Amino acid sequence: MSLPSLLAFSRALAAAAFLLGAASVPRAETMVARDTTNAYQKSPHHKLRHVLLYDWSVSHTLGRAAVRASLARTAVRYGFRLDTSSAPIGYITPAVLQGVDVVVFGHNSRDVLDSTPSLAAMEDFLYQRGKALLMIHEAAAFISCPGRGTGGGGDSLAHPQCRLLARAAVRQYRYSANPGTLMRVYVDSTSEGSVPPYTPASGSSFAVPPPAAASHGIRNPETRNIFTGLPRSVDSLPDEWYTYVSSPRLVGDMNRVISSLESRIYVEGRVNVLLSIDEGSYPLPSDLRMGDHPVAWTRKMGNGLAAVNVMGHQDPYGARDSLLERFNGRLLRYLARDFVGCTNPAFLEYNPEASVTAISTRGTKIHITLAEPGEHVLRVLEVSGKQALARHVRGQGTPVQISGLKPGIYFVRVTAPSGAKTAARVSLF
Repeated sequence: MSLPSLLAFSRALAAAAFLLGAASVPRAETMVARDTTNAYQKSPHHKLRHVLLYDWSVSHTLGRAAVRASLARTAVRYGFRLDTSSAPIGYITPAVLQGVDVVVFGHNSRDVLDSTPSLAAMEDFLYQRGKALLMIHEAAAFISCPGRGTGGGGDSLAHPQCRLLARAAVRQYRYSANPGTLMRVYVDSTSEGSVPPYTPASGSSFAVPPPAAASHGIRNPETRNIFTGLPRSVDSLPDEWYTYVSSPRLVGDMNRVISSLESRIYVEGRVNVLLSIDEGSYPLPSDLRMGDHPVAWTRKMGNGLAAVNVMGHQDPYGARDSLLERFNGRLLRYLARDFVGCTNPAFLEYNPEASVTAISTRGTKIHITLAEPGEHVLRVLEVSGKQALARHVRGQGTPVQISGLKPGIYFVRVTAPSGAKTAARVSLF
Protein backbone atom coordinates (compact mmCIF):
# COMPACT_ATOMS: atom_id res chain seq x y z
CA MET A 1 0.00 0.00 0.00
CA SER A 2 1.37 3.42 -0.93
CA LEU A 3 2.05 6.02 1.78
CA PRO A 4 -0.88 8.29 0.80
CA SER A 5 -3.22 5.28 0.74
CA LEU A 6 -1.93 4.10 4.10
CA LEU A 7 -2.43 7.54 5.65
CA ALA A 8 -5.94 7.76 4.22
CA PHE A 9 -6.69 4.30 5.63
CA SER A 10 -5.28 5.30 9.00
CA ARG A 11 -7.56 8.32 9.14
CA ALA A 12 -10.54 6.08 8.43
CA LEU A 13 -9.52 3.79 11.29
CA ALA A 14 -9.11 6.76 13.61
CA ALA A 15 -12.60 7.98 12.74
CA ALA A 16 -14.00 4.52 13.43
CA ALA A 17 -12.22 4.44 16.76
CA PHE A 18 -13.74 7.78 17.71
CA LEU A 19 -17.24 6.51 16.92
CA LEU A 20 -16.78 3.67 19.40
CA GLY A 21 -17.13 6.34 22.06
CA ALA A 22 -15.23 7.39 25.12
CA ALA A 23 -16.50 4.39 27.07
CA SER A 24 -13.97 2.13 25.32
CA VAL A 25 -11.05 4.45 26.09
CA PRO A 26 -8.88 3.79 29.16
CA ARG A 27 -9.42 6.62 31.57
CA ALA A 28 -6.49 8.85 32.48
CA GLU A 29 -5.87 9.82 36.07
CA THR A 30 -6.55 13.48 36.79
CA MET A 31 -3.60 14.49 38.96
CA VAL A 32 -4.60 18.17 39.12
CA ALA A 33 -8.07 19.50 38.37
CA ARG A 34 -8.45 22.77 36.53
CA ASP A 35 -8.74 25.71 38.93
CA THR A 36 -11.01 28.27 37.27
CA THR A 37 -10.29 30.74 40.11
CA ASN A 38 -6.59 30.79 39.22
CA ALA A 39 -5.53 34.21 37.90
CA TYR A 40 -3.95 32.63 34.84
CA GLN A 41 -7.08 30.65 33.98
CA LYS A 42 -9.29 33.72 34.39
CA SER A 43 -7.33 35.70 31.79
CA PRO A 44 -8.85 35.65 28.27
CA HIS A 45 -5.34 35.95 26.81
CA HIS A 46 -4.09 32.66 28.25
CA LYS A 47 -4.80 29.39 26.46
CA LEU A 48 -3.27 26.54 28.47
CA ARG A 49 -6.26 24.70 29.96
CA HIS A 50 -5.61 20.94 29.72
CA VAL A 51 -2.36 18.91 29.54
CA LEU A 52 -2.07 15.13 29.09
CA LEU A 53 1.12 13.41 30.24
CA TYR A 54 1.56 9.98 28.63
CA ASP A 55 4.63 8.24 30.07
CA TRP A 56 4.37 4.55 29.18
CA SER A 57 7.86 3.10 29.58
CA VAL A 58 9.69 -0.03 30.67
CA SER A 59 12.31 1.99 32.54
CA HIS A 60 13.11 5.52 33.80
CA THR A 61 11.15 5.05 37.03
CA LEU A 62 12.88 7.97 38.79
CA GLY A 63 12.69 10.32 35.78
CA ARG A 64 9.01 9.60 35.17
CA ALA A 65 8.16 10.25 38.81
CA ALA A 66 10.15 13.49 38.75
CA VAL A 67 8.37 14.73 35.60
CA ARG A 68 4.97 13.88 37.10
CA ALA A 69 5.74 15.75 40.30
CA SER A 70 7.14 18.75 38.44
CA LEU A 71 4.20 18.98 36.02
CA ALA A 72 1.79 18.67 38.94
CA ARG A 73 3.42 21.65 40.65
CA THR A 74 3.30 23.57 37.35
CA ALA A 75 -0.39 22.71 36.92
CA VAL A 76 -1.16 24.08 40.37
CA ARG A 77 0.81 27.23 39.57
CA TYR A 78 -1.12 27.97 36.39
CA GLY A 79 -4.38 26.24 37.28
CA PHE A 80 -4.55 23.93 34.25
CA ARG A 81 -5.89 20.39 34.35
CA LEU A 82 -3.21 17.66 34.31
CA ASP A 83 -4.14 14.11 33.31
CA THR A 84 -1.60 11.27 33.35
CA SER A 85 -1.52 7.75 31.93
CA SER A 86 0.96 4.88 31.57
CA ALA A 87 -1.43 2.70 29.58
CA PRO A 88 0.03 0.32 26.95
CA ILE A 89 0.81 1.43 23.41
CA GLY A 90 -2.39 2.13 21.50
CA TYR A 91 -3.69 4.44 24.22
CA ILE A 92 -3.63 7.61 22.08
CA THR A 93 -7.00 7.98 20.30
CA PRO A 94 -9.17 10.91 19.19
CA ALA A 95 -11.34 10.44 22.28
CA VAL A 96 -8.30 10.58 24.60
CA LEU A 97 -7.10 13.78 22.92
CA GLN A 98 -10.49 15.50 23.04
CA GLY A 99 -10.18 18.84 24.85
CA VAL A 100 -6.40 18.51 25.37
CA ASP A 101 -4.21 21.52 24.50
CA VAL A 102 -0.75 19.93 24.88
CA VAL A 103 0.29 16.28 25.01
CA VAL A 104 3.51 15.48 26.87
CA PHE A 105 5.34 12.26 25.98
CA GLY A 106 7.79 11.45 28.77
CA HIS A 107 10.52 8.79 28.76
CA ASN A 108 8.74 6.48 26.31
CA SER A 109 10.88 3.44 25.58
CA ARG A 110 9.75 3.13 21.94
CA ASP A 111 7.41 4.73 19.41
CA VAL A 112 4.14 5.09 21.34
CA LEU A 113 2.37 5.89 18.06
CA ASP A 114 3.21 2.43 16.75
CA SER A 115 -0.42 1.68 15.94
CA THR A 116 -2.35 3.01 12.97
CA PRO A 117 -5.23 4.59 14.95
CA SER A 118 -2.81 6.31 17.38
CA LEU A 119 -0.66 7.65 14.55
CA ALA A 120 -3.70 9.01 12.71
CA ALA A 121 -5.05 10.59 15.91
CA MET A 122 -1.78 12.42 16.59
CA GLU A 123 -1.46 13.54 12.96
CA ASP A 124 -4.92 15.08 13.19
CA PHE A 125 -4.15 16.59 16.62
CA LEU A 126 -1.01 18.33 15.33
CA TYR A 127 -1.39 19.00 11.61
CA GLN A 128 -5.12 19.64 11.41
CA ARG A 129 -6.30 20.85 14.81
CA GLY A 130 -3.16 22.89 15.50
CA LYS A 131 -2.44 21.46 18.96
CA ALA A 132 0.97 20.70 20.46
CA LEU A 133 3.32 17.93 21.57
CA LEU A 134 6.18 18.15 24.10
CA MET A 135 8.70 15.27 24.18
CA ILE A 136 10.79 14.93 27.35
CA HIS A 137 14.09 13.05 27.51
CA GLU A 138 13.91 9.66 25.74
CA ALA A 139 10.46 10.20 24.22
CA ALA A 140 11.75 9.89 20.64
CA ALA A 141 15.49 9.35 21.01
CA PHE A 142 15.62 5.89 19.46
CA ILE A 143 13.10 6.29 16.64
CA SER A 144 15.29 6.63 13.58
CA CYS A 145 14.44 7.12 9.92
CA PRO A 146 15.74 5.16 6.92
CA GLY A 147 19.03 6.45 5.55
CA ARG A 148 20.63 7.05 8.93
CA GLY A 149 24.14 8.43 8.63
CA THR A 150 27.09 8.66 11.01
CA GLY A 151 29.22 11.50 12.31
CA GLY A 152 27.94 14.71 10.77
CA GLY A 153 25.21 12.92 8.79
CA GLY A 154 21.63 12.42 9.83
CA ASP A 155 18.40 10.59 9.22
CA SER A 156 16.42 11.15 6.03
CA LEU A 157 13.52 13.01 7.62
CA ALA A 158 11.81 13.39 4.24
CA HIS A 159 11.78 9.62 3.64
CA PRO A 160 8.18 8.30 3.25
CA GLN A 161 8.82 5.74 5.99
CA CYS A 162 10.17 8.23 8.53
CA ARG A 163 7.94 8.10 11.60
CA LEU A 164 6.02 11.12 12.88
CA LEU A 165 7.84 11.31 16.24
CA ALA A 166 11.23 11.13 14.53
CA ARG A 167 10.27 14.04 12.28
CA ALA A 168 8.86 16.02 15.19
CA ALA A 169 11.96 15.45 17.34
CA VAL A 170 14.45 15.68 14.39
CA ARG A 171 17.29 14.57 16.64
CA GLN A 172 19.24 11.39 15.96
CA TYR A 173 20.64 9.76 19.13
CA ARG A 174 24.32 8.77 19.10
CA TYR A 175 25.71 8.76 22.63
CA SER A 176 24.75 9.60 26.21
CA ALA A 177 26.89 10.82 29.08
CA ASN A 178 26.65 9.05 32.43
CA PRO A 179 23.53 9.92 34.48
CA GLY A 180 24.24 12.75 36.88
CA THR A 181 26.89 14.38 34.70
CA LEU A 182 27.09 18.08 35.56
CA MET A 183 26.63 20.51 32.68
CA ARG A 184 26.31 24.24 32.01
CA VAL A 185 23.10 25.05 30.11
CA TYR A 186 22.51 28.42 28.46
CA VAL A 187 19.68 30.18 26.65
CA ASP A 188 20.35 30.06 22.93
CA SER A 189 20.66 33.48 21.29
CA THR A 190 22.03 32.62 17.86
CA SER A 191 20.78 35.15 15.31
CA GLU A 192 20.14 34.67 11.61
CA GLY A 193 23.35 34.79 9.59
CA SER A 194 25.68 34.13 12.53
CA VAL A 195 27.62 30.96 13.31
CA PRO A 196 26.34 29.23 16.48
CA PRO A 197 28.74 29.18 19.46
CA TYR A 198 31.19 26.46 18.58
CA THR A 199 34.02 24.83 20.50
CA PRO A 200 36.21 22.83 18.07
CA ALA A 201 37.63 19.56 19.33
CA SER A 202 40.51 17.57 17.91
CA GLY A 203 39.26 14.36 16.34
CA SER A 204 35.59 15.39 16.28
CA SER A 205 33.62 14.19 13.26
CA PHE A 206 31.36 17.27 13.36
CA ALA A 207 32.15 20.15 11.04
CA VAL A 208 31.83 23.81 12.02
CA PRO A 209 28.11 24.59 11.55
CA PRO A 210 27.10 27.01 8.80
CA PRO A 211 25.55 30.40 9.65
CA ALA A 212 22.09 30.08 11.15
CA ALA A 213 19.23 30.38 8.66
CA ALA A 214 16.90 31.75 11.36
CA SER A 215 17.11 33.39 14.77
CA HIS A 216 16.88 31.01 17.72
CA GLY A 217 15.72 31.03 21.33
CA ILE A 218 15.63 34.46 22.90
CA ARG A 219 16.42 36.07 19.52
CA ASN A 220 13.41 34.43 17.90
CA PRO A 221 10.41 36.78 18.24
CA GLU A 222 8.04 33.84 18.68
CA THR A 223 9.84 32.38 21.67
CA ARG A 224 11.52 35.29 23.42
CA ASN A 225 8.77 35.46 26.07
CA ILE A 226 9.55 31.90 27.16
CA PHE A 227 12.65 33.31 28.87
CA THR A 228 11.08 36.27 30.64
CA GLY A 229 12.32 36.27 34.23
CA LEU A 230 14.66 33.29 33.71
CA PRO A 231 18.46 33.43 34.04
CA ARG A 232 20.48 33.25 30.83
CA SER A 233 22.44 30.21 32.05
CA VAL A 234 22.67 27.69 34.87
CA ASP A 235 25.79 25.82 35.98
CA SER A 236 26.21 22.26 37.25
CA LEU A 237 22.87 20.87 36.10
CA PRO A 238 22.95 17.06 36.51
CA ASP A 239 21.50 14.72 33.87
CA GLU A 240 22.18 12.08 31.21
CA TRP A 241 23.17 14.28 28.27
CA TYR A 242 22.66 13.14 24.69
CA THR A 243 24.94 13.64 21.69
CA TYR A 244 23.25 13.36 18.29
CA VAL A 245 24.26 12.11 14.88
CA SER A 246 23.87 15.67 13.59
CA SER A 247 22.74 19.03 14.97
CA PRO A 248 18.96 19.55 15.06
CA ARG A 249 19.59 23.22 14.23
CA LEU A 250 20.37 22.33 10.61
CA VAL A 251 16.89 20.94 9.85
CA GLY A 252 14.85 23.23 7.60
CA ASP A 253 11.32 23.40 6.23
CA MET A 254 9.81 20.28 4.70
CA ASN A 255 6.46 19.54 3.02
CA ARG A 256 4.46 16.38 3.63
CA VAL A 257 1.32 14.97 1.99
CA ILE A 258 -1.01 13.83 4.76
CA SER A 259 -3.90 12.30 2.84
CA SER A 260 -4.42 11.41 -0.79
CA LEU A 261 -8.16 11.82 -0.29
CA GLU A 262 -7.92 15.34 1.15
CA SER A 263 -4.77 16.26 -0.79
CA ARG A 264 -3.54 18.23 2.20
CA ILE A 265 0.07 19.39 2.22
CA TYR A 266 1.45 20.58 5.54
CA VAL A 267 4.77 22.24 6.24
CA GLU A 268 7.06 20.83 8.92
CA GLY A 269 9.06 23.88 9.86
CA ARG A 270 12.61 24.86 10.65
CA VAL A 271 14.02 23.96 14.05
CA ASN A 272 14.14 26.76 16.63
CA VAL A 273 16.74 26.00 19.33
CA LEU A 274 15.85 27.16 22.84
CA LEU A 275 18.60 25.82 25.11
CA SER A 276 22.13 24.59 24.40
CA ILE A 277 24.97 23.22 26.51
CA ASP A 278 28.58 24.28 26.95
CA GLU A 279 30.56 21.19 25.99
CA GLY A 280 33.58 22.57 27.82
CA SER A 281 31.71 22.15 31.12
CA TYR A 282 31.78 18.34 31.18
CA PRO A 283 34.08 15.46 30.10
CA LEU A 284 33.03 14.22 26.65
CA PRO A 285 35.31 12.24 24.31
CA SER A 286 36.66 14.57 21.63
CA ASP A 287 35.26 12.52 18.74
CA LEU A 288 31.75 12.95 20.17
CA ARG A 289 31.92 16.70 20.71
CA MET A 290 29.34 18.44 18.52
CA GLY A 291 30.52 21.97 19.24
CA ASP A 292 27.02 23.33 18.62
CA HIS A 293 25.00 21.23 21.08
CA PRO A 294 21.26 22.01 21.49
CA VAL A 295 19.22 20.30 24.23
CA ALA A 296 15.78 21.91 23.78
CA TRP A 297 14.05 23.11 20.62
CA THR A 298 10.72 23.56 18.85
CA ARG A 299 9.39 22.83 15.37
CA LYS A 300 6.14 23.70 13.60
CA MET A 301 4.16 20.67 12.43
CA GLY A 302 1.48 21.81 10.00
CA ASN A 303 -0.93 23.90 12.06
CA GLY A 304 0.57 22.59 15.31
CA LEU A 305 3.79 22.73 17.30
CA ALA A 306 6.24 20.15 18.58
CA ALA A 307 8.97 20.66 21.18
CA VAL A 308 11.81 18.60 22.63
CA ASN A 309 13.46 18.92 26.03
CA VAL A 310 16.24 16.34 26.37
CA MET A 311 16.67 16.93 30.10
CA GLY A 312 14.92 14.75 32.65
CA HIS A 313 16.61 11.31 32.84
CA GLN A 314 16.61 11.35 36.64
CA ASP A 315 15.52 14.43 38.60
CA PRO A 316 17.20 17.60 37.33
CA TYR A 317 14.28 19.66 38.62
CA GLY A 318 15.53 19.82 42.19
CA ALA A 319 13.52 22.07 44.45
CA ARG A 320 10.17 23.54 43.53
CA ASP A 321 10.33 26.42 41.05
CA SER A 322 13.73 25.42 39.68
CA LEU A 323 15.01 26.81 36.39
CA LEU A 324 14.05 23.69 34.44
CA GLU A 325 10.59 23.56 36.00
CA ARG A 326 9.92 27.20 35.16
CA PHE A 327 11.28 26.66 31.66
CA ASN A 328 8.93 23.71 31.07
CA GLY A 329 6.01 25.79 32.33
CA ARG A 330 6.88 28.62 29.95
CA LEU A 331 7.38 26.13 27.13
CA LEU A 332 3.91 24.66 27.74
CA ARG A 333 2.46 28.16 27.56
CA TYR A 334 4.24 28.80 24.26
CA LEU A 335 2.94 25.50 22.87
CA ALA A 336 -0.58 26.58 23.82
CA ARG A 337 0.18 29.87 21.96
CA ASP A 338 0.03 32.23 24.91
CA PHE A 339 2.58 34.56 23.34
CA VAL A 340 0.99 34.93 19.90
CA GLY A 341 -1.04 38.04 19.18
CA CYS A 342 -1.11 41.77 18.67
CA THR A 343 0.52 44.18 21.12
CA ASN A 344 -1.91 47.02 20.39
CA PRO A 345 -4.98 47.03 22.73
CA ALA A 346 -7.10 48.66 20.03
CA PHE A 347 -7.46 45.36 18.18
CA LEU A 348 -9.29 42.11 18.86
CA GLU A 349 -6.02 40.16 18.64
CA TYR A 350 -4.55 42.15 21.55
CA ASN A 351 -2.48 40.11 23.99
CA PRO A 352 -0.44 41.98 26.65
CA GLU A 353 2.18 39.21 26.60
CA ALA A 354 2.32 38.79 22.82
CA SER A 355 5.76 38.56 21.32
CA VAL A 356 4.92 38.22 17.63
CA THR A 357 2.99 40.03 14.93
CA ALA A 358 -0.48 38.58 14.47
CA ILE A 359 -0.86 36.77 11.15
CA SER A 360 -4.10 34.99 10.33
CA THR A 361 -6.53 34.26 7.54
CA ARG A 362 -10.06 35.57 7.13
CA GLY A 363 -11.85 33.85 4.30
CA THR A 364 -9.67 34.22 1.23
CA LYS A 365 -7.62 37.07 2.75
CA ILE A 366 -4.45 37.14 4.83
CA HIS A 367 -4.80 39.50 7.81
CA ILE A 368 -1.69 40.97 9.46
CA THR A 369 -1.51 43.29 12.47
CA LEU A 370 1.83 45.06 12.88
CA ALA A 371 3.37 44.95 16.34
CA GLU A 372 5.76 47.94 16.08
CA PRO A 373 5.63 51.49 14.72
CA GLY A 374 7.60 52.31 11.58
CA GLU A 375 8.10 50.66 8.23
CA HIS A 376 7.78 46.88 7.93
CA VAL A 377 8.84 44.71 5.00
CA LEU A 378 6.19 42.14 4.14
CA ARG A 379 6.78 39.20 1.81
CA VAL A 380 4.45 36.37 0.80
CA LEU A 381 6.12 33.27 -0.66
CA GLU A 382 4.69 30.23 -2.36
CA VAL A 383 5.65 26.78 -1.01
CA SER A 384 8.19 26.49 -3.83
CA GLY A 385 9.94 29.61 -2.49
CA LYS A 386 8.75 31.84 -5.33
CA GLN A 387 7.78 35.32 -4.13
CA ALA A 388 4.08 35.98 -4.65
CA LEU A 389 3.96 39.46 -3.15
CA ALA A 390 6.24 42.07 -1.54
CA ARG A 391 5.12 45.25 0.17
CA HIS A 392 6.34 47.98 2.55
CA VAL A 393 3.78 48.90 5.23
CA ARG A 394 3.87 51.25 8.23
CA GLY A 395 2.31 51.77 11.63
CA GLN A 396 1.87 49.87 14.89
CA GLY A 397 -1.48 48.12 15.01
CA THR A 398 -2.09 48.75 11.34
CA PRO A 399 -4.31 45.99 9.91
CA VAL A 400 -3.04 44.84 6.52
CA GLN A 401 -5.33 42.82 4.24
CA ILE A 402 -3.85 40.75 1.41
CA SER A 403 -6.20 39.34 -1.20
CA GLY A 404 -6.07 38.19 -4.80
CA LEU A 405 -3.88 35.14 -4.14
CA LYS A 406 -4.73 31.75 -5.57
CA PRO A 407 -5.88 29.03 -3.13
CA GLY A 408 -2.92 27.23 -1.60
CA ILE A 409 -0.28 27.34 1.13
CA TYR A 410 1.92 30.41 1.60
CA PHE A 411 4.69 31.60 3.88
CA VAL A 412 4.22 35.13 5.22
CA ARG A 413 7.36 36.88 6.44
CA VAL A 414 7.37 40.25 8.20
CA THR A 415 10.52 42.17 9.12
CA ALA A 416 9.90 44.91 11.70
CA PRO A 417 11.90 48.16 11.96
CA SER A 418 13.77 46.70 14.95
CA GLY A 419 14.93 43.81 12.78
CA ALA A 420 12.63 41.30 14.49
CA LYS A 421 11.39 38.75 12.00
CA THR A 422 8.11 36.89 12.09
CA ALA A 423 7.13 34.05 9.80
CA ALA A 424 3.91 32.06 9.52
CA ARG A 425 2.42 29.44 7.27
CA VAL A 426 -1.13 30.18 6.13
CA SER A 427 -3.60 28.21 4.03
CA LEU A 428 -6.04 29.78 1.60
CA PHE A 429 -8.72 27.43 0.29
